[in-house]
Amino acid sequence: MNRCIECGYDLGGSAKGARCPECGAQSITIALTGGLADGGALNARPAARLAVAVAALLAVPLAVAILGQLLDPQPSVNAALDGALHVAHGLAILLGAYLCVLVARMLPRDSPWHRALWIVMAGRAVWGCALLAFELTSIVPYSLVAELPVQLAGDLLLAIAVARIAPSGGLSPASKAPAYIAVAAAGYGMVVARMPLTVDPSGITTWVLRSGAIGAIACAVALRRIKAELTPRDESHRRAAP
Repeated sequence: MNRCIECGYDLGGSAKGARCPECGAQSITIALTGGLADGGALNARPAARLAVAVAALLAVPLAVAILGQLLDPQPSVNAALDGALHVAHGLAILLGAYLCVLVARMLPRDSPWHRALWIVMAGRAVWGCALLAFELTSIVPYSLVAELPVQLAGDLLLAIAVARIAPSGGLSPASKAPAYIAVAAAGYGMVVARMPLTVDPSGITTWVLRSGAIGAIACAVALRRIKAELTPRDESHRRAAP
């Protein structure tokens, strides 16, 4: 199925690189395969944007919380930072559930990673709701629920799936390097989850590795590279620009 990456218009019968009659965008000149050829390429742009949002929800509050620990502010400020971090964590898990859906649509339907991501999506949706519920209602301590290694296991499967998009879709391997960084970050985070680092007496490094922020940033970079490869450069507009 040959569809416009920008608006989804069916370009069946049009030559590669031709303009879309609906929105005027130039179509890609490479032959897509797998899930990307079946319309999955339409999910590249929203997946890249959502991945950036997930990375920000994990990385920004984490950085603020770490600064709060290093600067040792008032207890009330620390409590507020912890609460913001917990809520951002829960929202990131929920958005990550939808990200799994978008990535799954970019893979072949018969791929084992396609099926695995739907399972990860369901697990993340339930866990994200649980994290927010426990944080907002205080029925059960948030730390008790957050100790479960569900996020890192989901991050690991998601990163592997992202690494499979390019080779299964006929793209260049440019996105595989950051995706494998995300795989390594999630795997190492699972190893150190119950094993404090002797070189990290403050616990900050272990905290960063377990937060999933590094893997989320790497996945965002990988998906943005995929989106860039699927979005052709319009040289005529570039030359016309002042």
